[in-house]
Amino acid sequence: MRSETNVLSNVWWPVRVDDASTERVLALWLNSSLGVLTIVAQRASTEGGWVALKKADLKKLPVLDTRRLSSAQRQDLLRLFDQIVDAQFQRLPAMHHCPARRSLDNALAQILKLPNLTTLRHLLATEPTISNHPL
Repeated sequence: MRSETNVLSNVWWPVRVDDASTERVLALWLNSSLGVLTIVAQRASTEGGWVALKKADLKKLPVLDTRRLSSAQRQDLLRLFDQIVDAQFQRLPAMHHCPARRSLDNALAQILKLPNLTTLRHLLATEPTISNHPL
């Protein structure tokens, strides 16, 4: 989630970055299948169906290095953000069939010259921590 106003929560950590364009690009990245993958990889398992992402782990979370983007890539990503800012993303267990996440992944892969993310999205959707179902 990205918010123009300060927010407070007891279930997620607010993050600030230096400029709005970097915020938007990172919001895209973290909502993509690659972003979800990095968050799942950093999580700490807890009892039951819950997971935790500790603040110290969040600081070390691998994310897209926006400083290495070309000007064209940054502009394309900002246009993508504007296109999907109001899209309704389904819950993570339904991410394989979510039109918004599929559009995000397809455009991100094209802009960053990455392979197709469809298989990754499907595998993540069936991962037990996300699906809450055994393999």
